[in-house]
Amino acid sequence: MERICCEECLSTIEVLREKMVSTALQYGFNHPLVLEYSQKIDEKHNEILTKQKTEMFLIKK
Repeated sequence: MERICCEECLSTIEVLREKMVSTALQYGFNHPLVLEYSQKIDEKHNEILTKQKTEMFLIKK
């Protein structure tokens, strides 16, 4: 179950990354939409790290 969720997060990150790059090439790297995509990518990345950290904690118990 956790693996599926992480894979979904990775897929979402890839879609957001493609949108971010495309938007940056069109509007420039400092455009608010580019920064918004970057923040969303960071949030998904943090979600994965949190899940991995939780999983490692549960394994050590």
